[in-house]
Amino acid sequence: TPLPTASLTPSPVPTPRPVGPGLELDSVQFFPWPLYPGDWVSVSVNPRLPADVTGPLTLTWTLDNSDVLTTPIVLEGLDARLRARFYWAWQVPETTAAVPLTFTLLLPPDAFDPDLADNTLVVPVAPLPVEAFHAPEPEATWASTELPGVRLHYLTGTAAERDLDTIAGAVATAYADVGARFGFSATGDLLDIYLLDRVIGHGGYASHDWVAITYTDRQYAPDNLGMVLRHELTHRLDAALGCHAAPSVVREGLAVYVAGGHYWLGSPVQEAAALRASTHYIPLSQLADDFYTHQHEVSYREAGAFIGYIVEHFGWEGMETFCRATLSGEWEDTAAQLSAGLLALGEPDWRAFEKPWEAWLGAQPSSPETLARLEVELRLMETLRAYQHVYDPGAHFLEGILLSPQAGAQWNITADFVRRPREAESVALELLLAMAQEAASSGGVEAIERPLAAAEGALANGFPQTGLAADARAIVAAALAQGYEPYRLVPYFDGSYEVHALVQSAWPAQRVLTAVQVGIAWSVTVLPLSD
Repeated sequence: TPLPTASLTPSPVPTPRPVGPGLELDSVQFFPWPLYPGDWVSVSVNPRLPADVTGPLTLTWTLDNSDVLTTPIVLEGLDARLRARFYWAWQVPETTAAVPLTFTLLLPPDAFDPDLADNTLVVPVAPLPVEAFHAPEPEATWASTELPGVRLHYLTGTAAERDLDTIAGAVATAYADVGARFGFSATGDLLDIYLLDRVIGHGGYASHDWVAITYTDRQYAPDNLGMVLRHELTHRLDAALGCHAAPSVVREGLAVYVAGGHYWLGSPVQEAAALRASTHYIPLSQLADDFYTHQHEVSYREAGAFIGYIVEHFGWEGMETFCRATLSGEWEDTAAQLSAGLLALGEPDWRAFEKPWEAWLGAQPSSPETLARLEVELRLMETLRAYQHVYDPGAHFLEGILLSPQAGAQWNITADFVRRPREAESVALELLLAMAQEAASSGGVEAIERPLAAAEGALANGFPQTGLAADARAIVAAALAQGYEPYRLVPYFDGSYEVHALVQSAWPAQRVLTAVQVGIAWSVTVLPLSD
């Protein structure tokens, strides 16, 4: 019997959007999702706000018991949009009945609003029954182990706990490498790393206090644990160079440079040189502001190349000189802050720097093959974000909330770091993305094309009746019906598939299955040597 699914009710009906401020059902996101009794819930609301609406804006949330929560509408998220966010503000009651939640947009008295009625929105949410819990919930709890210089946190009953010894080795190596770069050794306060059993963003994020890394079996984001660790550890340790307050183009570029590439090993300088000759190129001066809203893979590689320029011309000491020059003073804008760093090195200011930068970039080696690989990688990552936007908006790096796992561990909250889509279509799309990521990691551009095109087509037009996407969905449905959750799919030339799956009743035990089509149905069986 299929498990019930959660949905917001009533479903939104497309209507012409009013011109005034207001609230709409599709602008409200709940974290985690779906909801179960006992969950601590966060909410993000993107109100419709015309450009002429200014002044203090407030959102209220009236709970099922008539308590009213209030929060200001401020610039939130990596894209710095006006949003209202409540963090772990309400605990779901012990019920599966629809719970009405009321949101109200409060405007300044002089704000023009042709329709006050849509400033209040009632959202009924129906929690799923506890019988619908998916492993490793609800037993998962936070645990930790200590390594030299690092405290490694993980969730019990997950892939991270199962593979802890392997992960510990990768963490120790990455910490030693990044620590050596920044002059750290494994002494003093321990650095906290949290392993999450779901993809959030592109697989990692960090604060001044901790690092969060995805480690899960169905890893549809780029799967290079060492690189992700080096990238996020750089954010945690870059204060040693005074870079902790530098603009995003510097901090992210430094993380790419130290990691040895972005997602996949490669020279960001040579990749930026290849992009320079393409329509994807973003003038460096434009990266000063709104860094995260530019095309992600291009902006990060160009930022990494910018760090490469500084290190090539001024050495690692020059990097520190640049960063420390950006620490002092009150900057008119980001460009002025970057100019201070460049002027400290004897370079032109940020806008005038564009000319020598492009001349240097144009002199770097590049090739059509490099650009061809970048083109398909860009498509892959845009498709990954399109999947998240439709099926798992809480995971989207711009629209989701990058919740603190440190605070989650203190509150014993696990759902936000483990719950994810489990339906056949979402699992099938993640398998296609994972297949393309695997091909990207091996450097095979042609091998990426088939699963990537299948995922793109399914997202744009729905799942077809035949082909790779249809096979993936049918195999996932057959495996789920037998108590297995697939995390890797390997196609064979004869039309059969090798299916790597987790055993739902013995999570996170792994099995290898074989899937063969018999008529229009798929037969999924356990390979005898998979134990």
